[in-house]
Amino acid sequence: MLCEIGVECFVQQYVDTRPGPLAQDYLCGGLAYDRHDGTDIRVPTLADMERGVPVVAAAPGTVRAVRDGEPDMDPARRGLDRIKGRESGNAVLIDHLGGWTTQYSHLKQGSVLVRPGQRVGAGQILGLIGQSGLAEFPHVEFRLFHGDQRIDPFTGLPPESGCDKPGRALWDAEAAQALVYRAGGLLAAGFAGSNPEIGAIKAGAYLGNDRLPASAAALAFWVIDYGLEPGDSWRLEIHGPDGRLFAESDGKLDRKQADWIRVLGRRRGDRPWPSGRYEARHRVARNGVVLIDRARAVVVE
Repeated sequence: MLCEIGVECFVQQYVDTRPGPLAQDYLCGGLAYDRHDGTDIRVPTLADMERGVPVVAAAPGTVRAVRDGEPDMDPARRGLDRIKGRESGNAVLIDHLGGWTTQYSHLKQGSVLVRPGQRVGAGQILGLIGQSGLAEFPHVEFRLFHGDQRIDPFTGLPPESGCDKPGRALWDAEAAQALVYRAGGLLAAGFAGSNPEIGAIKAGAYLGNDRLPASAAALAFWVIDYGLEPGDSWRLEIHGPDGRLFAESDGKLDRKQADWIRVLGRRRGDRPWPSGRYEARHRVARNGVVLIDRARAVVVE
């Protein structure tokens, strides 16, 4: 991936290391789902996907197979029957020395740049992050095989080996540093001058709103988090130009949230919003330890 992990793109899901419904990633955390055998690296919104984020080969090898032409679309909208047999969407499969194989799935429609039989080098661009196939958010799924055996690249072990095992990660030093484990976090946050729609938030329609008119129908702060767990406590607050509390909301999660979207704000009454700088803050804590603590600001004029 030609993006900064933890800033521009994020590891949303790891390989499931625990057979059965209680999925666990390689460090016994909750960033996995039942029988998932890949590593999902995502961008926050569809707008980020449209800007184009290159997916590169992990090592030199020979392209075995490719697929392109599958649309980037929420599978619920397209219909699961039309995805059957093409769940990986647009994809590239590469054979490497020593019986290793890598697969790069859910690439953007029309972005695949390689062909079967082509030799590729480490770091060569294969395509772009997309949302093709059975993909609920824009990402690439990286899968690793040794022969017919699926392998977790963070441990070098088969998925069913269990979590927190003394395996050996297969990344080089630079990749390992970039892919340091994050137990969840903030994907994106911002402001809107109307009541934000969930679909528009996922599309990135409200990104970059650092100024709003005093006549805006609403003043709303939105966040997208990932990897939240039951028991995580959260808080959103907005302070107005005078420093007083403008709006607040808090609570505790009762279930796992791979993606979590929350909106806080107020509708405008008969008068314009007071002009000035509005500051918002979002916090999430897990077992008393802060997981997210981010601030954003917007100027009303």
